[in-house]
Amino acid sequence: MAEDFEKWEIAVAKNVVSSFLKSNSIREYNFNDLLQECLLHWYQKRGKYRSDRKATRQTFMGHILRRRLLEILREQEADKRRVNQVAEPLIVTFDEGESDGDTYDLSDRKQEEEFQLSQRNFGLKKDVGDAMSKLSSSERKVCHLIMEGYPMTYISKILHKPRTTLYDEIERIRRIFLDEGLKEYLQ
Repeated sequence: MAEDFEKWEIAVAKNVVSSFLKSNSIREYNFNDLLQECLLHWYQKRGKYRSDRKATRQTFMGHILRRRLLEILREQEADKRRVNQVAEPLIVTFDEGESDGDTYDLSDRKQEEEFQLSQRNFGLKKDVGDAMSKLSSSERKVCHLIMEGYPMTYISKILHKPRTTLYDEIERIRRIFLDEGLKEYLQ
């Protein structure tokens, strides 16, 4: 597979993966796994490069790989939340002498689990919505751009703000999410 890539492509991928792993932890993946995942992703996406967009091929590749790594991280976080939500046992107790011969149908239990899961998801969406409503429109824009995986320099250029101002806004976003008990959304 290495012969399918130029040396600079492998160097860019190694650089992106190593710098990403310095600030993030991705379960079930080591450096070589992530490197392979990134190179495979790049192999599929490199035909979309357009030189007329004023970005070098290396910059484009770095952007594509960082977005893929963030996507992997988000998938794992979503899986973790899903496991935490589903892992809660549903305990059904009957008082002695209360039984009137009825049996507890498994389909009833499944419906109850689905209802509780939907209630938890609704609560989580409401909590995130409440936190987002406390943000200014500028902070919401910053939040969405970060979630999309854009680097700070790019966000700074788009919003015409110095990075120091953006870091102040990010700190306020973090405080609001922490106050709302949404620590798992902060990375």
